[in-house]
Amino acid sequence: MGRTPFAAVRDLRLPDGTCVPTLTEALELVARRRAFLVTEVEPEAGGAAGARTARLLAGLLHARRLHRPDADRVSTTSFDLRTAAALAGCGSVSGALVVAPHVDPDVAARRARDRGLTDVHLHPVHVRRDHDVVRRVRRLGVQVAVGVVNDPEEARLMARLGVDMVCTDDPVGLAHRRRSPVLGGGQPR
Repeated sequence: MGRTPFAAVRDLRLPDGTCVPTLTEALELVARRRAFLVTEVEPEAGGAAGARTARLLAGLLHARRLHRPDADRVSTTSFDLRTAAALAGCGSVSGALVVAPHVDPDVAARRARDRGLTDVHLHPVHVRRDHDVVRRVRRLGVQVAVGVVNDPEEARLMARLGVDMVCTDDPVGLAHRRRSPVLGGGQPR
């Protein structure tokens, strides 16, 4: 895990010239646009750093809910089941376990559900290997997100298979490519 000073991160510029936002600034932007934000608590292994980060995130989201009910649409996630379960109920939309490619998605989904989580975020490789995994996980009463998906064709496949959410690193680019006449897509969902 890198230790870049906050000031150095704030000096970085995004492609549009703005600085890298803090989580609070990102939450404000997302709330103004009524968009949806997925947070992820790392490190994957959990431990003291993961627990501390989860407490800080939970506190921030709780304070925001007290002052601005219904402003945020946030899903809290982690690769670590204990950390993800500690955040269950802190997000305004869902709490999710992110399932690494080498982990059995059916076992992970049952464990997530049993710990009070509402979603699992599968890796695209899970779905590519076994299209039926989405149906099985949803039958457990758990919603399914898949990510990271940046290819429009793969996003369409995930939608056809019934995933509840596709996570992408490039929402603008994916939406733009989905609308292009070459791909034959309509408006983004």
